Amino acid sequence: MDKEGVAPDRPTYVWGSDPTVWMESSPTRYLRADLPPVLILDTDGDEAWRQQQNADLAAALRAAGHKDVTVHKVPGRTHMSVWTKMNDSPSEETSSHILRFAARVLGPLYGLSRRVQNSRLEPYSGPTEGCHE
Repeated sequence: MDKEGVAPDRPTYVWGSDPTVWMESSPTRYLRADLPPVLILDTDGDEAWRQQQNADLAAALRAAGHKDVTVHKVPGRTHMSVWTKMNDSPSEETSSHILRFAARVLGPLYGLSRRVQNSRLEPYSGPTEGCHE
């Protein structure tokens, strides 16, 4: 909790004001080797403390013996635009990376062929009512 950007530095409507809840909410409390595969995304436009938190989490997972930690830095984005730009094009990097990760992890469980796992999906073009911009 001595790191910038963690609960004491955040508005109370985000994490509340109970230090016990902060500690129990921290992913670092639950690190172990047998966790499912982990994908950590950040951006080169994130604040330095966010980028450091992601690097620290990946290092802590690996130190705990986790063998499947994927880290990807999305260029030209910020903490918010990494999500709001995901539907920009069929080759948009964030959504493509998430889909490839999901296909790699879930594909064998559902019998997806390597061809399906590596295919590109078209972006969603349906209604976006209620979606955050």
